[in-house]
Amino acid sequence: MADGGVQVSGNDSIVWQQAILRQAQRGDVRAFERLYRETIGRVHGICLRLTRDPALAEDCAQEAYLRAWKALPEFESRSSLATWLHRIAVNVVLERRRRRSPDLDFVEELPEDTLDVQLDTPLEEREIASIGVRHRRGTIARSN
Repeated sequence: MADGGVQVSGNDSIVWQQAILRQAQRGDVRAFERLYRETIGRVHGICLRLTRDPALAEDCAQEAYLRAWKALPEFESRSSLATWLHRIAVNVVLERRRRRSPDLDFVEELPEDTLDVQLDTPLEEREIASIGVRHRRGTIARSN
C-alpha cells in the first residue's frame, strides 16, 4: 500500500517512489515524510543490528535521515533510495563507534612501582602474585 490505501504493483511502486523523491528533492517536507515512513523500518533495523542498542539505533536512524535530507538535492538516483539510505545509516553507526571507543596505548612493561599496589584482601594479592610479572601487562586509556 503506497498511498492512501491504494495497492501499487512493483513497477508502479518504483515510479511512485521516484515521483515522491523528486518532490522531496525540491524541498517538499511532506514528500520526504512519506519517504521516511516507507523506509524507516529498514533503516532502523540496520542501525539496531549494528548497534544492538535500541536507543542508540534510534539516534543513529534519526541522524541518517537528517543527513539524507541535507544531501537529498544531490542524490542522483544511480542507486536506489533504499541503498543510499542504507549506506548513510551504516556510515552514521560507524562514526558513532569511532567517537565512542577511546584510543588505547599498549604498554609492554609496567613500571615496578605500579606492581606494588595494595589490594583489599590477601586473597587478591596472592592471586595477582601468582600470575607472574610476564603476564602483568596493561593498557592505559589515552585522554585527548
